[in-house]
Amino acid sequence: MGKVKELVSEFENLQKTLLRHKYLYYVKSAPIISDFDYDMLESQSLITAKLLGFRADKWEGPEENEKDHIHWMVDFDPKHKLAKSIIEELEND
Repeated sequence: MGKVKELVSEFENLQKTLLRHKYLYYVKSAPIISDFDYDMLESQSLITAKLLGFRADKWEGPEENEKDHIHWMVDFDPKHKLAKSIIEELEND
């Protein structure tokens, strides 16, 4: 697998992981990781986004092509394109 494909895969996995933790924290009030660990995942998401060519600058806010990135989401957004699968996954465990 090429470096870009590996980064894309890592980024997609980070996005799902972050959304899963947002759901557990904001919706279920049942976090399973510390705030520090979550922040580390979010930092890794931003770093990976930058490596993929996104601006990913917390000071400037998201560009149009990165508004769906989970690291920009303040709360859990049930309208996000990955939300339905995350909800189903966690509710069926």
